Amino acid sequence: MVGPTTVIYDLADRTAIPGVNDARVHWGAGPDAVCAKISGMDPEWSEVLAAIKAAAAGTPKGSWINASVGGNVITDPTLSRESLDPPASIRAIIVSGTPRAIVLNGATQLLLMRWRW
Repeated sequence: MVGPTTVIYDLADRTAIPGVNDARVHWGAGPDAVCAKISGMDPEWSEVLAAIKAAAAGTPKGSWINASVGGNVITDPTLSRESLDPPASIRAIIVSGTPRAIVLNGATQLLLMRWRW
């Protein structure tokens, strides 16, 4: 299937799920989500991680936490499901960037697998 014009992206152990980025699907944590308090749209990953930890500390387990970020974070190679799991315990986290890029932690992935589509 790989030919001379095939573009291959190194995802660095990340998972790509075809169809999730469908233009008709708009991901979000919903109205009850706690938004991580981030200054500006293009912070560094360390600031986002600190904001997620602060949001997790102030919310009960089972809460959804959303962080909207720019390209610096979405393209940071250290952003992964594994890096989002420890600061949030069993809280669902969605880190969303533009255009149409999201990273989910393990708790969010489990919730979505149980969702009745």
